[in-house]
Amino acid sequence: MQTLCGALCLLVVSAQLPPVDARYLTTFRYGKLTSLWAQEACAIPEAHDFINHLESSGFPLGTTTIAIYDTGFKVSSLRDHARLTAELHNKLDVEDEQDGRKILIDSLDDSNLRVFLHEAYSFRKRERNLQHGTSVAHLIASNSEVSTSSKGEIALLIEQPRKLTLADRIKEKNLISKLILPQLFNHSMAFAKFDQQRSKAISEAFEAITGNTIVVNSIGNYHNQDDKLPIEAGVHRLVGKIINVGSSDPTGHLSLFSKQDAGSVETIRAFSDDFIQTLNIDGSFNSFGGTSGASPVVTGALADTLAILQNLTIAQTEILLKKTATPSSYGDPIGTLNSYKLVRVAKRLVDRGWPVNDNLNDDTLYNFKDEAQQLTDEATASQEIDEKFAKLRKSFFLDPDNRQTRRLLGDLYQQAGYQAQSLFYGDSNLANRNAFIQSLATIQEKHFADFLQAIRNANIDSAQHLLAKFDRQLIHTDAHTIIDILKKLSPEQQQQIADFFLTNNIAKITIDDKGTIWKRLFDRN
Repeated sequence: MQTLCGALCLLVVSAQLPPVDARYLTTFRYGKLTSLWAQEACAIPEAHDFINHLESSGFPLGTTTIAIYDTGFKVSSLRDHARLTAELHNKLDVEDEQDGRKILIDSLDDSNLRVFLHEAYSFRKRERNLQHGTSVAHLIASNSEVSTSSKGEIALLIEQPRKLTLADRIKEKNLISKLILPQLFNHSMAFAKFDQQRSKAISEAFEAITGNTIVVNSIGNYHNQDDKLPIEAGVHRLVGKIINVGSSDPTGHLSLFSKQDAGSVETIRAFSDDFIQTLNIDGSFNSFGGTSGASPVVTGALADTLAILQNLTIAQTEILLKKTATPSSYGDPIGTLNSYKLVRVAKRLVDRGWPVNDNLNDDTLYNFKDEAQQLTDEATASQEIDEKFAKLRKSFFLDPDNRQTRRLLGDLYQQAGYQAQSLFYGDSNLANRNAFIQSLATIQEKHFADFLQAIRNANIDSAQHLLAKFDRQLIHTDAHTIIDILKKLSPEQQQQIADFFLTNNIAKITIDDKGTIWKRLFDRN
């Protein structure tokens, strides 16, 4: 009999994909997570299995083409690992990385647009600047277990220009408006409040293309009131015309950074937070996050849905996403993506005569209660942990309101040590969730306090040991305290601490000849 941990590790992926080794993630904020926890919480493995079943049974599945508008594409990584159309793959079959990225522009039809993009886009030389778009693409369609689609293919990659003038923004709007786009268009780069003109121009461009393609847009990582982009100025104003996606954390709660006022504009949430797994530019596994990681999950799920149910309108897509969503157990009106139920409903619509019969408001279309209960009964009777787990997961996503199923599935995650995930799957409440988060935060704060004491004592060995026990974001948040501590140390001790921070990629601290301490915090790890 398989161990519970083994079952959880192995069942997070579809049968068609290579098995995942017995790895898991350890996070400071949420504790232990299964390796593909985000894909798992959106029912991506179950959706993949269903697509495989349809394909093996002879059901006529299509292939959904996808455009990605983003910044930072590593051509060699996409060519080797992403699922591209044959035409795009051939275009990117070049040795030189710079030439390959130029091809992304040169392959566009309009000569004026090509000239504009070459002028507006300074080709990136640093590897880290090629990660964002690459991560997004691998999440949507790749030959890896991180992929959220089985039948999606990337047909168009558009490098998003940076640092544009107002005139350039108008040209950028025209660029998008004139493109011949495939069925899906993913946009994971939100704009900050200081770039309202650009966001307005992009929103107008998106509005122009929504008649022919479905736009999936990240809602933005602007949680605080002071940092959010005004809805009337931005992409988010296109309610009912694009799919706006927010991010959920592993407990099923709104991510700390995800746009807080999204209730009026947010279509759906997907699991991403700071820890969704995708591929790095070298093909290795990499943690990605933000709403940038949430929108590709929805795009991938819609690619498989469109493979079953062609020619969906944006209005129909929104209805299906909302009516198949897993409801929040915390009273939040926005649900999370349920890819398995989505493809099951798509197949049921075909069976009912789609598109002649296109009534998406028929409640019986979404009712799988009998099948779900049968799966729960079979899981309860089973002595095999992998079978029990697989059946309970399917039952949960078919009927997430079944409290018996939720308790059983939540208990399995809890027993395996995945407490944050047990809160999402289980019959939990907001008080339990907040108590769990606070308990982890209290432990981290204790370790961070010990770390500060080690810095005061210039005890590098102790500081090194403690560094692995708390979220480095605490260093960013309390950087002024560290600087105050350094000012009280001897010059030699200050240099030791500065070397320690630089070696661990935390910050560069410079002490000038007058004893002034300067700091430059690196990006969060």
